Amino acid sequence: MIKVSVIVPVFNSEKYIGECLDSLVNQTLKDIEIIIIDDASIDNSLKIIKEYAKKYSNIKVYQNDQNRGQGFTRNVGLSLAKGEYIGFVDDDDYIDFTMYETMYNGAKENNNPDIVSCGIKFVHINDKFQMNSDLNSSAKGYIYHTSKHPEKIFWESPSCCNKIFKKDLIDKYRFLELRIWEDIAFTYSMLIKANIVLNFHDNFYNYRRDVTKGVSSRSYHSNAPLEDIFTISDEISMQAKRYHKERIFKKVILLLQLSVCLERLSEIKEWNINEEDKNKIMIHFYQKVIEKYGDIKQVDNALLSSKVDLFLLDRIEEMINKRVVK
Repeated sequence: MIKVSVIVPVFNSEKYIGECLDSLVNQTLKDIEIIIIDDASIDNSLKIIKEYAKKYSNIKVYQNDQNRGQGFTRNVGLSLAKGEYIGFVDDDDYIDFTMYETMYNGAKENNNPDIVSCGIKFVHINDKFQMNSDLNSSAKGYIYHTSKHPEKIFWESPSCCNKIFKKDLIDKYRFLELRIWEDIAFTYSMLIKANIVLNFHDNFYNYRRDVTKGVSSRSYHSNAPLEDIFTISDEISMQAKRYHKERIFKKVILLLQLSVCLERLSEIKEWNINEEDKNKIMIHFYQKVIEKYGDIKQVDNALLSSKVDLFLLDRIEEMINKRVVK
């Protein structure tokens, strides 16, 4: 029986894919399958992947006929996965060797929760992959029921990569395609659908946030399609209605929608364009968020501040007021 299927979408990641796969083939949980889908890379990624597949029988390699994007590529993996639980790893990241054993065994010890999550460690682009020598993790997780504590899903990372999802929970649901930030919609939709979640605080997942290639950098480009985030945030409320849970999660969903949209402002602030254009884009985007989801005063600003730069929002409002005065 395959305990965990790990889906790895790959695109032009020759610099990091070896370390990523090293962390997967050395997992202490042995009954896993590693499904790698190359999204029409034009570097040596596919060659490296195939070399690993020759050495390890639990690696399965597939290739898109053309570049299709991360949502499509992950969906290919979902159609192929046979594991009891399904996990995702980005091609430029790596995980601790005990991650899936700890999470899967935790699931077995706690009556098979719908989702198991862990913490994320952010690593620098030049940080070297470190082998975890502690193969006997003493991590302890805690269980919560989403219907009793809907607010807890707000504190879960929007990433799908630091989690394993029960295959039966995902069922026929799929990632949105031709959109960036698609994992946000997937993750929170699944958290809302889930009844029980097991959470480990331990940082088993190592995330390279500032790479310039690979899948985790795409939302930081100045030509990022900003309005994709509205499709993403609307998907969360649509799925809540589908699962008949919109009443339970109403307050949390609004907080999530405002936070995931307003977080984009900090990314715009880092775009490599002139300040005047940057400010215009931030003002326009901020006003659209408020128009769509309402004033931020309607939600708990203390909670919102944990994910959103409220000082930046104040600065944008000042710029808007100055324009009005003029």
